[in-house]
Amino acid sequence: MQFAGGSPQELTFDFIFDGTGVISQGNALLKIANIFGAGEKLSVPEELEKFKTVVLTYAGDIHEPRYVKLVWGTLLFKCRLTNLRVTYKLFKPDGTPLRASANCTFRESVEPVEREAIESNSSPDLTHVRVVKEGDTLPLMTYRIYGDSKHYLEVARVNKLVNFRRLTVGQKIYFPPIQK
Repeated sequence: MQFAGGSPQELTFDFIFDGTGVISQGNALLKIANIFGAGEKLSVPEELEKFKTVVLTYAGDIHEPRYVKLVWGTLLFKCRLTNLRVTYKLFKPDGTPLRASANCTFRESVEPVEREAIESNSSPDLTHVRVVKEGDTLPLMTYRIYGDSKHYLEVARVNKLVNFRRLTVGQKIYFPPIQK
């Protein structure tokens, strides 16, 4: 068997949206709504829309829904919403919802840059792409990845580097997998 990575954790929460005034309005959802400019008491449909805006809306700048940080006591859970099921529990005589429960499942999701730092994959049998930093040389970068600088000419050839001694800060260098 070969390790292919662990499964991300999942958490499920039930959020109560109450428009009756029975549940205290000092809750976190009202604070979230206040961030988005709602100062007055919101109706249940408005509260649900504000909640969806935070946890579900597609963000064009990153081409996916945003990451969410759930904080509950000492728990800090970086995640994304994977399932949302709203159940309406109480209505006004005109049919307007007064209370709803949102059953939410969140799956652990670590941003790619942070995941790479945590995993710290540095074995020579993996493909690597590194960005050149001030003071980096190709032999030094090759040594860091492969544990031996002797492969720097092969890396230079793969990257079509005319002069491996002149690396530009910010330049991306591809390090192919090698067999030990």
